[in-house]
Order: sequence, then structure tokens, then C-alpha cells
Amino acid sequence: MKCLACDNQDSFTRTELMVLIVVCAVGMALLAVPKRKASRISCANNLRMDGIAIAEYAADHNRLLPHCVSTNTGGSLEYVSLQEGCYLHFRALTHYLPTPLSVICPQDTRRAAPDWCEVSNCNISYFYGLDSAVELPRSMLMGDRNISAQSRTILTLRSCATASWVKGFGLHGEQGHVLFADGSVEMLTSRGLGDVVRRTGTETNRLAIP
Repeated sequence: MKCLACDNQDSFTRTELMVLIVVCAVGMALLAVPKRKASRISCANNLRMDGIAIAEYAADHNRLLPHCVSTNTGGSLEYVSLQEGCYLHFRALTHYLPTPLSVICPQDTRRAAPDWCEVSNCNISYFYGLDSAVELPRSMLMGDRNISAQSRTILTLRSCATASWVKGFGLHGEQGHVLFADGSVEMLTSRGLGDVVRRTGTETNRLAIP
């Protein structure tokens, strides 16, 4: 009888252990949800800060964005056709963004550079819209880089083409943020992204991918 009691006690202990493991697994999953939500909010806020900086830049440069202003006067026009030139458009904002922290998504495995002098494509999470303009409020100014599976290139999206976030590469699952020229930021699904591309106000949307 004593042995039977011991067996029952051991069995109960193993059951408790299994329950504990399941509870811990569920708890960790639940904790991950608010963390992802916080990262999405932080990413959107980063893009809003970048949008404010670009608006200030445009106000100082006759309503022109960095890619429309010569490097001789603080822009990045000469780098528009450069395949690996994404980071150079962001560097034009050094006088408007005190640190490069706002060009990194919290969900990205990439890390922010300590200062603008050391910024390269590896320190940037967002694409830069080469066809964005103040006069086109719905043109795509910046957004999550998982709009392309490739890095350090120029992606061309035409208004008649299908656009989508890259599966398995998402910083926010199969969704992504886009900063528009009017300063607004939206979290979009692939379907929403396709709708946006068709309504940017320009036939061609060239995006510099970091």
C-alpha cells in the first residue's frame, strides 16, 4: 500500500509539472503579444518623428524633399539613381534628427548607429520614397523595408502592379508601416499596401531599399 501511495504521489507530481509547463508556455505567448504591440507603436512613432524632420527640411528648402535638392545645398539629388544610396537620403536629415535612432524599427535585427557619421544601410529599417513629393500627400515617403526581399537596391512599383509585404521577412508579421508625404503613418496589410500604391498620385513609385 505504501508503494502504491508513492506511485500515486509521483504521478500527481508529473501532472503538476506538465500543467506548469503549459501555463508557462501560454504566459510567455501572452507576454509576447503586448511586446509586439509596443514595438509596432514605437515603430510608428519613429516614422512620425522622421516625417516631422522631413517637413522641417522641406520648409527650409522651398517645399522640396531631400532627393530633390542637390548635395551642394544639403540634399541627396545626386544619389537618386544609386542602387545602394538609401542611407544617403537619410543622412541629409542630420540637422533635423539629432540621432539616427528613429530610422530603426524596434522589431528589426539591425542596430542603430551611434551617430550619423557611422550610418550605413545596415543601420536603417525603412525604405525611402524617391517619387514622394509635398504636392502628392499620399505618396510613400518612408516605410518598413520588408516591402522587398532584397537589400541595397531600388524597387520600382507601378500603380497597375500588385504590391505586398514579403512573407517570412516581416518586421511586423505580414504587415508594415508606411509614412506618407502628408506626415500620416499607417499600418497596412498586403492588400492595403496594394491599394496605397494605386493611389499615390504617381504612375511610378521608386523605393530606395536599405
